[in-house]
Amino acid sequence: MARVFFLVLLLANLLVFVWAAGYLGTADEGREPERLKQQLLADRLKATVSGTTPQQGDAPALACRRVGPLGESEAEALAKAIAANGGSAESTAIEESTYWVYIPAASGKAPDKDIAALKKAGIKDYSLIKDKGPNLNAVSFGYYSREEVAKGQIEKLAKAGIKSAKILARSSPTGRVMLNARGTIDVLDTAFAGLGAQPVACAEE
Repeated sequence: MARVFFLVLLLANLLVFVWAAGYLGTADEGREPERLKQQLLADRLKATVSGTTPQQGDAPALACRRVGPLGESEAEALAKAIAANGGSAESTAIEESTYWVYIPAASGKAPDKDIAALKKAGIKDYSLIKDKGPNLNAVSFGYYSREEVAKGQIEKLAKAGIKSAKILARSSPTGRVMLNARGTIDVLDTAFAGLGAQPVACAEE
């Protein structure tokens, strides 16, 4: 009996020693795997975020400019430079408008009746067209760069009783162009430096 009691006491002491030494773990040890799992997930997310390629920034804002009049060769060189830097440009020819005030010929013959009326009214600033063509023998009162001036001449003739005078608008190329360009602000500012380019609204693509 004494021997059994001694063995039980020895086993109890051994258990106390093992527990005190920590071999049986602690109360917090059950929560440690969960904490490690959370830490591992956090580290993984951090690594994913830091390893992600940064999103590309917003594309540079586009602008549109108009410049001119320019010589055709100058406009062509500017358009090529803008296109080489991702932009685009197109030129529009500039035409010069003139307004011809005249009295048409009557079936190729001089309008004698109108000429007589001009002489009677004391109007002398006219001439007969002598060049062969559709306007041969027409009465010309000259060419005007502004339509309102040409209309004023028509009114003056009408007051003098000459009501057959007409206005013929004509356009002729000047060899000059306007350049319309689209591109980033930096590209356009560089290309058009010193040319007085004007900002314009960009057409929808």
